[in-house]
Amino acid sequence: MSNLNAGEVLLLYVCGMNCTKSPGVCLRIVFALLFQYAVCGYAQITENIPATQFNDFTIKSEQRKVGDKSFLFVTVLKSNAVVLMDSVSTDVKSCTGFSVPPKQPIKDYFVFTKRERKNGRTYILTREGQWAVIPGGTFWAAPKHKLLFILAERDNVNLMVYDLKQMKTLVEKFNCDEFTGWYYHKGNYLGKVVMECGEEPEAEKEISEWMHPVIIEKYNVKTQTVGEVHTTEGDLERAKPLARFAGCK
Repeated sequence: MSNLNAGEVLLLYVCGMNCTKSPGVCLRIVFALLFQYAVCGYAQITENIPATQFNDFTIKSEQRKVGDKSFLFVTVLKSNAVVLMDSVSTDVKSCTGFSVPPKQPIKDYFVFTKRERKNGRTYILTREGQWAVIPGGTFWAAPKHKLLFILAERDNVNLMVYDLKQMKTLVEKFNCDEFTGWYYHKGNYLGKVVMECGEEPEAEKEISEWMHPVIIEKYNVKTQTVGEVHTTEGDLERAKPLARFAGCK
């Protein structure tokens, strides 16, 4: 058991709870969890970022004591000159700290984040030597169009769509919804809303999916616009899920 990773332990636990009662249920759960484990691509909170070289950029980190708290300081240098610096007191339990994807989701870019309540950041470095800092510590990556869907965590703007090719924000929208995921389908990106602006989700009812539609935020690539629409779970299953990074849930 000690050689198993967290995902395998979770699968064994869930199956132990369900297989004896319903092998079919167990099999569906196993495939669902394996899919989640493979697709989500969560970059977990880290207490140390190993020295990393990305073209002309060097990313370094070190632990420092400030008062009675320990902070992780991260410095980004370009040709030995400091271009970015930030710090945070790491707390894995509250999902606070820096996070680096184990494998970069979009070629020719190095992206990492800082998860901190009301002070999250997404850091973007390009192979051509550009860099940017965007509000928000959680993002979904869309390699096909080189987009990031970022939870900006600001008072006036929450959802941001960022274009890596142009290195600019395409959409800023006040949106206090909570998302469970983003998907791609036929030229559109779909953000599944699990809770609208702090409202408690309604208790599940035995009604048809058309009477209880899925609320999504739809981003149209051609028009570069975002708007709320309704769909069904069945339609959403046909869409391709995007990998989410720096999420602790």
